[in-house]
Parts: sequence; C-alpha cells; structure tokens
Amino acid sequence: MALPSTRFVRMHYIWAWNFVWHWGLPKSEVTDLSIKSEALSPLALSGLLSGIKALRRFCYVSEGRVSFEPSEICYVLLENSTDTLEFLELGIKYQVTDEKYTCLRKFPRLQTLSVNYKLLDIGTNESPGDVLPPVLESLNLKPDVHPDSTMMDQLDHIIRNKAKLLPLLRRLELQYPSYMSAKSQIAFEEAYSSAGVVLIYELEPGISLLDPS
Repeated sequence: MALPSTRFVRMHYIWAWNFVWHWGLPKSEVTDLSIKSEALSPLALSGLLSGIKALRRFCYVSEGRVSFEPSEICYVLLENSTDTLEFLELGIKYQVTDEKYTCLRKFPRLQTLSVNYKLLDIGTNESPGDVLPPVLESLNLKPDVHPDSTMMDQLDHIIRNKAKLLPLLRRLELQYPSYMSAKSQIAFEEAYSSAGVVLIYELEPGISLLDPS
C-alpha cells in the first residue's frame, strides 16, 4: 500500500484484531480499498485507514458474523475519510442490534451506498432517508430481509420527501417486493419514475430486473 503507484487494494480473509499499523510518511495514495473478512476489528481498521491519504471507495464484506457493532465501521471512516469517501459498501453479517447507521449522514461526498436494510430501519415514524447523506445518488438495499409493508412505506416516505431528504437520488436497488399487489407495485414504481429515480429489483443474488417503467 505504500507504493506511490498503488490505487486499489483488495484484502481477503485477513486476521487483524488487536494489530495496529504503524505508518511512515508520506501517506498511501490508495483510493479504493476492498476487504473481505470477519476478523478485522474497528481498531485495526482505524490504524489501516489512518495511513491512507484520500480514500474514495470502501467495501467491507463478511461471510461470518462479526463480533462488533457494524456502525463502528462508519465511525472509523468518519475519523479518517469523512471528506473524501464517495462509495461505501457494507455487507456485514451481525447479531441482532439496535445500533443504526445514523452516522452516514455525516459524509458530505458519499454518492453511492450499498448496505443491509435492517441497519437503516430506524422506526415507523422515520425512514432511511432521515439518516442518509443528502448528496446520495445511488442506494442499494442489500436483501438481508424480504421487503415488507413497513419497509415499502419507509421507501415511499423517501420518494414523497425526496426534495428534502435525498434530492440527488437517481437509482434505488432492492429485493423484489413479491408480497405487493399489482396495483400497489405499479403506484410505487410510478412514484419513483416520476421523481426521476431508476428502480432496480433484485430477483435473487446476482440477478436484477430493471424496472421497465
């Protein structure tokens, strides 16, 4: 990562729990970091990110359950990459938690977000739009749960308040809401289409259906 020409780094199955990186100067020029592990602690990640000059894209995916609150990753990113992060993917398996990604709204340049929906579910009186950065352009809600009426109501809240919550949103991807009636689904799709948002349904992992409207 210290090589001046290195911009993209992919780390698979790394084990670093209490490990702390010691960086020299100058800082790394890496802009894209992808990690696949359930054994890289927030402390170790903080040390790793502290040596990166201007991270723009970050991906953290775990196959097994992590033993920390997923939102801790967000706070580590806020400490080190607040003003540079533009793309964030978090595919973290977690224990049942009340901790939500309320810190996401603090990233002023975050344009693309892919995250487990459960961690944006902040209650029936609010919606994920209330905790997302207003500059967000693309949102992918990972299919950790099948869409239900509560989730779709919250997404409806986003589109009805798009100008206030997410004025730049152009793309939404989620698992196909098979429970919805044809009439309700058409109304949902038309609302997003009228707002200029491309709606993409994921039928099953790796297979997507572009909303024909």
